[in-house]
Amino acid sequence: MTIFFCDQNDKPYGCFSNFANYSFTLDNMLWRTVEHYYQANKYKGTPYLEIIQSASDPTEAYRLSKKYSEHKRTDWKELKLEYMKRGTLQKFIENSDIREILLNTGDNLIIENCDDDVFWGQDVNGIGDNNMGKILMQVREYLRQNDKSRIDSTLIEGEQ
Repeated sequence: MTIFFCDQNDKPYGCFSNFANYSFTLDNMLWRTVEHYYQANKYKGTPYLEIIQSASDPTEAYRLSKKYSEHKRTDWKELKLEYMKRGTLQKFIENSDIREILLNTGDNLIIENCDDDVFWGQDVNGIGDNNMGKILMQVREYLRQNDKSRIDSTLIEGEQ
């Protein structure tokens, strides 16, 4: 069986979306959603990080990130998957209800089935990289193998 999700309101797998309203603490900051964390970290070391972090909702965080795109860190392309993975993992570590939903997917393939982004998901024709689905399956495996209450606070590979 394949698990498909797209919108944060999809039941029962909408919680897999980075727009889903599940907060967590990472890097000594409270994040409302993974989308907030991901978009804000494009601007680590600048005042834009906190502006995006405090956005009212994930759509606003995304919009603000686009607004400030000329100030985005130069190494973002190399680090973006790791940031998405860190935020996603911490979301599932801190929110036991959705952690159980993820773990209960067994070994099933997880696909973000959204037509508008073939980097993070796949379209209806199965075209796309499905990086969000891959990250969720990696997080699922990590959670199965580890009994940690928090993610390690080590630096992301390539970041100084």
